[in-house]
Amino acid sequence: MYVQADVQYASQVENLVTRTVSEFGRLDIMVNNAGVGVGPHTIINVPEEKYDFLMAINIKGVWLGCKYAIAQMLK
Repeated sequence: MYVQADVQYASQVENLVTRTVSEFGRLDIMVNNAGVGVGPHTIINVPEEKYDFLMAINIKGVWLGCKYAIAQMLK
């Protein structure tokens, strides 16, 4: 099974978990392995938009994955 999802959007992560549970009946593990970088830059050379994108994927994406996966696991 393949589900395309952009981990920076809650609705897409929730759909990923929901479809997985629908297909397999439950969720036993969640691997949050999406990640991006901004390249070899110093902090003064990274635009705020790149920083926001990095945080949306690397931090918020993991948080959203845990949020929806744990909710299913607790059921």
